[in-house]
Amino acid sequence: MKIIRGHSWRTVLASLGLVVGVLSIFESSPRLFRTVAVRADEQTDTSNPHQRRRLSSAKDPPTLSKAIDSSKPIVTIISSHPDSTSTVEDPIAKKQRQDLEYQVYLSKKDLQKSSNITRQAHQEEIPQVVYQTVILTLDEQRAFLDQHGTHDCQIGDTISNENAVLQKFDDLLQRQQSHYATELWKYCALHVYSRNHGGAVYVDSDSPLLTNLHTILRPAIQGHNLAVLSNSYFPKTIHGSFFYARGATSTSKPSTVPLHMLQVLVTTPTAVLETSPLLLPRTLYALIATSISKQDSSIVSLRPGQNGDEWYLMEQTCMINPLIRHATGTSLYPEREPWTDSNSYRLALHCPRQSGFCCSVTMNDPSDLDSKASGHQRTVMLNRHPLLPYQVIPPPVPMAEHALDSNQHAEFVLQRPYNAQVGHYDEDELPYISHVDEEVYTRPDDYPPTPNFYDILMSNDCLPGSEECSKCLRAKSSSATCTTCADACPCYCKTLCQPDTVDAKFVAKQLIVSPPKYSRDPNRLIPRIIHQTWFETLTKEKYPNMSRLVESFKQSGWEYKFYSDEEAANFLSTHFPSQVREAYDALRPGAFKADLFRYCALLIHGGVYADVDIMLESSLDFSIAPDVGFMVPIDEVSFLYSKAVQLSTGRHVFSL
Repeated sequence: MKIIRGHSWRTVLASLGLVVGVLSIFESSPRLFRTVAVRADEQTDTSNPHQRRRLSSAKDPPTLSKAIDSSKPIVTIISSHPDSTSTVEDPIAKKQRQDLEYQVYLSKKDLQKSSNITRQAHQEEIPQVVYQTVILTLDEQRAFLDQHGTHDCQIGDTISNENAVLQKFDDLLQRQQSHYATELWKYCALHVYSRNHGGAVYVDSDSPLLTNLHTILRPAIQGHNLAVLSNSYFPKTIHGSFFYARGATSTSKPSTVPLHMLQVLVTTPTAVLETSPLLLPRTLYALIATSISKQDSSIVSLRPGQNGDEWYLMEQTCMINPLIRHATGTSLYPEREPWTDSNSYRLALHCPRQSGFCCSVTMNDPSDLDSKASGHQRTVMLNRHPLLPYQVIPPPVPMAEHALDSNQHAEFVLQRPYNAQVGHYDEDELPYISHVDEEVYTRPDDYPPTPNFYDILMSNDCLPGSEECSKCLRAKSSSATCTTCADACPCYCKTLCQPDTVDAKFVAKQLIVSPPKYSRDPNRLIPRIIHQTWFETLTKEKYPNMSRLVESFKQSGWEYKFYSDEEAANFLSTHFPSQVREAYDALRPGAFKADLFRYCALLIHGGVYADVDIMLESSLDFSIAPDVGFMVPIDEVSFLYSKAVQLSTGRHVFSL
């Protein structure tokens, strides 16, 4: 009650009514804001919600109203809109769209000399520009490319009637890669509007702005292109949430980066785009670095802030490591759901669903932009995706089928393990593991008999069964050869040293290994996974010293997998034909079982295998370079390779 002391209840109620009235004005404002980006002669029915949302058709790009001063620089705000067929609009995308439209409204209001006190206070600092919005659904994006793809966004030197951009757009949609289709439209639109107007800016609909867009674009108004440096987990990449391409002026040419990126998207096979999430971000980084180095050769790597005379880069930072898979809740929040792909609609390299936004974009405070020193940092945007464009993981094959329908393309689904019905596997790991299949061949009726070597010895009574022959073959003083034992084992040596007597056997079965299509960490060849095995579970009470050694690997920051003999046997039964499991069960002693299992685990998952009786004393991230695909340590005493630690990408079989 102390808060309202000195005020009557009537005054408080009147204040609340004023607040509600202001909120109502802002809620209905889109129908006013939208008219700025619609032609002056277009009659908009504000009572129709579809008319309020709809922009001008892509075949009729939005132009400015006659009331707008066309002598001012025109900046086109480009963004995507959720599918028009969706009944519920994403609140983040809706808020983003309203904010962008409000920026258009403010620019018109300023140009009409309205009483905007805040804007007038910065009149001398930030030049006036005119904004127009192009916020399109996928259908509208396709219509835009249908119009502009043949000429304005033509790939190559010669103009043809074939719309390669539109064909690529349709191919991406067919393969369930709508986010890459939007990237295609994004760079075409940036190229078209930056060339024909004062500049164009793309703003990701899932990355809400935290400050006025006009403030963010101050470096752009001063003649720079703008982009966002990705976080440190993805070095030398550009984040796709925000990009400004400047237009042509009397002293500068429009940026050519959007057209180059468009060419990369069109010419790169779709299968490569699906499985190479760093391709576009790294290509964009390289294009920007190349354009800067032409102006200033001293700049060898991009940095936040001004880079040369043409580029200003904002910086993205992330609160979590998107490359680590969290199999359980954190120690701080153990009740939270596991962070898995299925919890985020099968998006790879994403923010956990619990936090929603785990990354932010910062830039120098507008008052410090002209300073070479790093000034106060302002957070201007939040990101749902540490890497953009993100990666979409296709769904696995339905368990009931374990085979593809005639209507399903093989590249749209993920394979399950060889014996998926056994059930000893994690479905979230399917995109990142190798798969073993077998092809069985029928022996022709007229195929000649192919006895093995033992059958040949047996049929000719040539087995080395005599005492004299056995002593010669076992003699340690001299090596046993066909020459030294020819007299003691005449029949055996004659058959052994004539390999042509054994005909080529019929191949009844062939195992085929398919490498993983996706990588949890696209920066590395060897995934961050550690495998260890022991015949039973290691407990501190029973194995205090060995538990301490194993703990050094558990605390390495890499994903840790431990297998008892039973778990190892179940693993082999799930991923391999029955013969592999039978060989594992037949091996004696247990060390031989571990020798077989380590190769199988590395073949399926990749990563690092380590015996349980060694200690990790260095960082695996530093010890194993990102470009290393296979490595074994050297024994310091005998200078022979050691089987205690082995590493693999999970893409090849290695015989040591």
